[in-house]
Amino acid sequence: MRQSLNAIAYVACLALIIGCAADKPTQPGGDVLAPAAKGAKKGKSKVSICHIDEEGVFHLISVAEPAVDAHLAHGDEIAGGDVLDENCEPVFQEEITIDLSDGVTLEMVWIEPGTFLMGSPESEQYRFVFEGPQHEVTISQGFYLGKYEVTQEQWEVVMGEAPWLNQRYVQVAPDNPASWISWNDMQIFIGKLNAAAGEEIYRFPTEAEWEYASRAGTTTPWSFGDDETQMGNYMWYYSNTFPVGEAYSHAVGSKLPNPWGLYDMHGNVWEWCQDWFGDYSSEAQIDPTGAESNPNNYRVGRSGSFAHGIQYVRSASRGTANPEHSSHAFGARLLRTK
Repeated sequence: MRQSLNAIAYVACLALIIGCAADKPTQPGGDVLAPAAKGAKKGKSKVSICHIDEEGVFHLISVAEPAVDAHLAHGDEIAGGDVLDENCEPVFQEEITIDLSDGVTLEMVWIEPGTFLMGSPESEQYRFVFEGPQHEVTISQGFYLGKYEVTQEQWEVVMGEAPWLNQRYVQVAPDNPASWISWNDMQIFIGKLNAAAGEEIYRFPTEAEWEYASRAGTTTPWSFGDDETQMGNYMWYYSNTFPVGEAYSHAVGSKLPNPWGLYDMHGNVWEWCQDWFGDYSSEAQIDPTGAESNPNNYRVGRSGSFAHGIQYVRSASRGTANPEHSSHAFGARLLRTK
């Protein structure tokens, strides 16, 4: 394992699903890895390093599956992956794996209920006016959210088709996001999953659920903070795709995750939400579901895409499109209620 982070030597054990004990460091310079997240697939790991500095202050430095060594190569630029809490105590995140067919699976992460500030403050750089007013939202029920965006392989095994073939700005690969799928197309996909499950448990996240999961307890423009130099470590967006001749979405999970273990919540492809697009209320809300309708027939999209610039890939950024619209920039992430 590489030594990094301003030449601080990290000595730790890799916590696989079988786990290893995680104890708080007791001396300055001490480090320890948290055990693997509950429910993680065997052979993968989710790891957090807790470092105590010379003044005795705890710092979380977290990395996530599968290549710890590769993540440590980023040195002191590493952030994210909140498997330890602010007191350096282990936090366990339940994950489930659903067998779709023919060995193709869907991995989902449990998101605990909670309260957050939705939208962006007026002081946030790159802000659009319709991201305000910022308001308190409570998500009263926990849910599972796709660990990754829906992939081409997942779409094909469920739908038996590949609408992205022969389209522009697409790289055909099993783990790349399914694109050129409309909101309406996704309802058919979701319907098939619900039919297989025998109950209505799959759907899009609401816009509020999506932002809550994207922020993962943060209040900054991105879930990793406000340092623009970190963007390339966490997302595919215009600056690291088009200028280098890679004008397409990339394999899901090929960048670092947010603090709750969700990948590509910034960039790669826009992700459809359940809501009609509408103005925000300034009042505190519980489980909002968006506008009752939209005069232009616009649904909400979130996350931005590989084809979009810095202002569109923030946690609060909102996109819109007709539910019949499909393009290289639109994909999806699924929610499961239980």
